[in-house]
Amino acid sequence: KRPGARMDSARDKQKKKFSPPAWTRGLIVTPVPKDQAIRAAKYILAPGLFVTAFVPTFCPQMQLYVVLATLNMVYGRGRPKQHVEEGMPMPRHNFPSMEEFKKIIGLTVIFLGGAFGSAVLAAKTPLITATPRYFLTVLTLFGFAEVCLCKIYPKKTGGK
Repeated sequence: KRPGARMDSARDKQKKKFSPPAWTRGLIVTPVPKDQAIRAAKYILAPGLFVTAFVPTFCPQMQLYVVLATLNMVYGRGRPKQHVEEGMPMPRHNFPSMEEFKKIIGLTVIFLGGAFGSAVLAAKTPLITATPRYFLTVLTLFGFAEVCLCKIYPKKTGGK
């Protein structure tokens, strides 16, 4: 063997692009579309961080908003825009199928449940104080990451 063969294989491994684990195939989509990242920042990141910074007494209620907004945005990512008629528009609701609903809940439990669990563990250290402001910040950042990275592909027949 050549003396530099080990170095070449290490360099080849570094050149490979990031690819998500196989079990997330079809759920985690990279790269993130710019419009999706802007929308997630507008409806999750900005409100969550604004409340954290300026209205800390509203943090516990805002945590529920972040969770629900994350669920909604993961479901809506990549879906076609619905046509709204002129005049008095009445929105049509296409509810997710049970299969899609399970995926959405599963992803949210993994992202936000994992974030909340790790935040609880980190709060047990003397460096971090467990406050609603701290938990809202963690949920906001991980909710933003989930919306940017995850996509549920709709069934061909549509939701029921």
